[in-house]
Order: sequence, then structure tokens, then C-alpha cells
Amino acid sequence: MYVLRKGIERSDIEVSINVGHISEIYRFPVKSFAGERLESCIIEHYGMRGDRVCSFYDETKTDWFKYITARNIPNMLNYQARFVDGASRLQALTGVATVGTRICPPNCKARRRPL
Repeated sequence: MYVLRKGIERSDIEVSINVGHISEIYRFPVKSFAGERLESCIIEHYGMRGDRVCSFYDETKTDWFKYITARNIPNMLNYQARFVDGASRLQALTGVATVGTRICPPNCKARRRPL
């Protein structure tokens, strides 16, 4: 596990190659929702902890075509997700999302990736 912090370089590695500088870190807990800006993050073997742990999909479709994204429904970008204490918290960018607000079509389901 590695911890990335904005503006801090790792100096305890014997051989290092500078491939760039991290100026900003963003995490997107729900695929195609607006993300959150971070000061630091934890990188696991599968990627950034809390990144894209939830997605929407259409049960009537297969393969990559089943995933519903902002390309299909641009309104998804009006919602923001944050990853707090192992759970995704959702909020409309204009305020808190109300119960019953439909984001996706009726055949849309939500899936959570195991942590």
C-alpha cells in the first residue's frame, strides 16, 4: 500500500525515476458522478481506495454496454459522490438529493464493487 500526498515526493526508494508531479488528486466514488478533490489518498493493489466503487448498469444489456455513464445521461454529472468511512455519500450539486429523485431510467440498477 502506498500513500500519495500532494506535493510530497518519496525519497526512501533506492532507484527512482521522476515521471511527473501530482498537483491535484480527485476521486470518483460513483462512476460518472462528479468527484471529490483530495489532499491525500491511499493506493491499494487494485487502485485508489474508494474510487469508482459504485456504478449504474442496465440489466437488459451485456458487457461494457450495460454500464450507464454520463455519455448516456449527462444529468449524472449534476450529482457528487464522496467516499466517507467506507461508504459513498451522494449529493446533488444544487443541494442534497431528495428521496425518490430519478437519476437513471427504470431498468437501471446500482452495483457496489467489494472493497
